[in-house]
Amino acid sequence: MYQEQAERLYRNTTPYGGVALDNHCIRLAEFALALGRHNRVPLEEDLVRAVCWVHDIGLMVKLGGEPAYPHRGLSFISSMIDDWGLSPERRRVVEEMMLFNHALLPVAGLTPQAEMLRRSVQVEHSLGLRRHGLGAPAVRGMFARWPRAGLTRILVDFARITLMEDGPRQLLPIFFPSDRSLAMARGRQV
Repeated sequence: MYQEQAERLYRNTTPYGGVALDNHCIRLAEFALALGRHNRVPLEEDLVRAVCWVHDIGLMVKLGGEPAYPHRGLSFISSMIDDWGLSPERRRVVEEMMLFNHALLPVAGLTPQAEMLRRSVQVEHSLGLRRHGLGAPAVRGMFARWPRAGLTRILVDFARITLMEDGPRQLLPIFFPSDRSLAMARGRQV
């Protein structure tokens, strides 16, 4: 249910045709689910797949008042997740997945589920050099099944958007969130 709605929103929003970004979203979900199994962290598969479809949507939309793309993305999907009727705990997981998936270092107090997506992004962006305990053959298999072909061009465009439109000051809290960032994110929750 969640995945279909999120994928539809993604497809109606993304300016990037082809399978490169689609495969990126699918790989992130697969890595996160595998990491959850490996670390014995229970993940709600439909919810993880949904978040993976929209985790970068803030880079594809223009909204006033939200300078950093993770916050823009969360604002953009907020009515969709309102409609899902999630418990406060499940909503917190979704919000933390959206806001902290690009954090390079562990974030104190992050839900274990959001931590699995954060690690998944690291597996993805390191091309499998960072595996967080996943076996190299399994990681290579996921890259083979859902190839990265064409993703570099999109990632370069994402970097341009972040630097030129969001501004360099927005990068530090995205990749190195502070305790204040987490507290502020939690203050957004309903």
